[in-house]
Amino acid sequence: MTILFLAAAALAQPATPAQNPHAGHSDHAGHANHAAPATPAAPAAAQAWSVETSTVAQLMANPAAKAVIDRHLPGFSTHPMVGQAGPMTLRQIQGFTQGAITNAHLTAIQTDLAAIPAQ
Repeated sequence: MTILFLAAAALAQPATPAQNPHAGHSDHAGHANHAAPATPAAPAAAQAWSVETSTVAQLMANPAAKAVIDRHLPGFSTHPMVGQAGPMTLRQIQGFTQGAITNAHLTAIQTDLAAIPAQ
């Protein structure tokens, strides 16, 4: 499992702030090709837990999901570098584990995650 977290840590890049080419302009709607700001979107529907789309941080923050991960990958949640894997999904991490996390693991985890109410 150490390889898993070392690879995740190597991939973690600090986010760079987005550059705004219109900084300092107060009336964007008046410019060509700029529409008025959109109204806020309605809250998204609850998303089911997934090895494909849920991040490790999301899974670790939910006690039931964390228990599923620990049942199938003992020691995962207590590994000192689990925080480094936070923004990645289990499917993404799998590619760095040199077979330590198999498709069978992910299938079993996904089956158990499906029983947890969506959030």
